[in-house]
Amino acid sequence: MVTETGTRTRKADQRKKRRWMKETPQAVRYTFADTRLGPLLVAAEDGGICAVFLARPRSDLLEALGREFPTSRREEDRQGLDAWLGPIAASVQTAAEIPDLPADLRGTDFQLRVWRALMAIPRGETRSYKELARSLDRPEAARAVARACATNRTALLVPCHRVVRTDGTTGGYRWGAEVKRKLLKWERAPAASVGRAPSFGQAITMAAEKPAGR
Repeated sequence: MVTETGTRTRKADQRKKRRWMKETPQAVRYTFADTRLGPLLVAAEDGGICAVFLARPRSDLLEALGREFPTSRREEDRQGLDAWLGPIAASVQTAAEIPDLPADLRGTDFQLRVWRALMAIPRGETRSYKELARSLDRPEAARAVARACATNRTALLVPCHRVVRTDGTTGGYRWGAEVKRKLLKWERAPAASVGRAPSFGQAITMAAEKPAGR
């Protein structure tokens, strides 16, 4: 079960918060781990984990964080984030299930609906973009679903790698098609699917739409 916290921010409140952010930039804390897919970055703000990036050089991941949160201060905080970094890194290393973690997810109403649907896909299974669109009662919105997957900032927590093309081929992935293939292979392995564990993000706390710091 996913528990959502917060409420959808109205446009007037967004403008007010953006003005406040210009005067007092919010800190985005981040840390790194090395995994079998390469470097892993986990970042968080006050509401919880706001970014999980992977499989790129550390400098590239840090630049990506800056692009996503351009008005925020970046502060490295290994000690403060270690309790969250460890389980996420372990999920890459061993295909272990990620435990309950707080996530600060930001997006439009439609994006949040897509991300919830992604978190409902059991580990070891996949859905096509069209199937996901139909599950949202938007059968014509397969491309919009793909865009929502591409803008997901929290890889693994929101498992957009579990969405594939209609013909069953892997399709694109922000962190590379080969990374996507490996994640799906590991999740389908018997050791990763014993007992039909819940999907990666099943118990993640979600925050409703907030300004993205753009």
